[in-house]
Amino acid sequence: MKAIVIGGGIGGTTAALSLLRRGIDVEVHEQARQLTEIGAGVQLGPDATRVLIRLGLGEQLARLGVLPRRVDLIDLRSDRRFYSVPVGPEATARYGAPYYQLHRPDLLDILVSALPTQVLHLGERAESFTQDADGVSVRFASGHETRGDLLLGADGIHSGCARSCWARSSRTSPASSRGGR
Repeated sequence: MKAIVIGGGIGGTTAALSLLRRGIDVEVHEQARQLTEIGAGVQLGPDATRVLIRLGLGEQLARLGVLPRRVDLIDLRSDRRFYSVPVGPEATARYGAPYYQLHRPDLLDILVSALPTQVLHLGERAESFTQDADGVSVRFASGHETRGDLLLGADGIHSGCARSCWARSSRTSPASSRGGR
C-alpha cells in the first residue's frame, strides 16, 4: 500500500511517520521549497505526546520541550486568576504522558528528521487529483504526477485537497441535485 500526503507541516509529517510505522509506503509533498514553521510555540497535551513517544520521538521531546508545572488562565485587566490546571508530574502520572510546551520549528525539525530522506518532496504544489477503483493520482504544478492507494490532505487551513474534495462531493452527491449540502 502507498499513501500520498499533501502537506509537510506538523500534521502531514506526523501522519507520514504513523503510516510508515504501520508498513505503508509514504510520499510527503510540500509546496514550499524549504520547511520553515512560523509561530512562537505549541502546547502538546498528553494525547499528542503519547503519539509522538510511540513514534520514537520521546527523547527529542524531552530534550527540547518544557514541562510546565501548571497552566493558569488570568484576566489581564484585573490580574485575577480564574482557572488553573496542574500539568506537571501530576498530569504525567494521571494521563500517562507529559504535557510539553515546545517551539514550533523545533517540533517540525524533530518530525522531519525522523522521516527517511526519500519520503519528503519539497517544492511540489498539488494542482489536482483523480480517483478511480485502483487508487488516486495527484498532478503537481511542475507537471509531475504520482499515484498511490490513498491521499491524505494535510495542507493546512486553506487546503486545496479539501476544497477539491468538497467540490467533487457536491457535484456527485444526491443532496446536491436537490439543492442541499
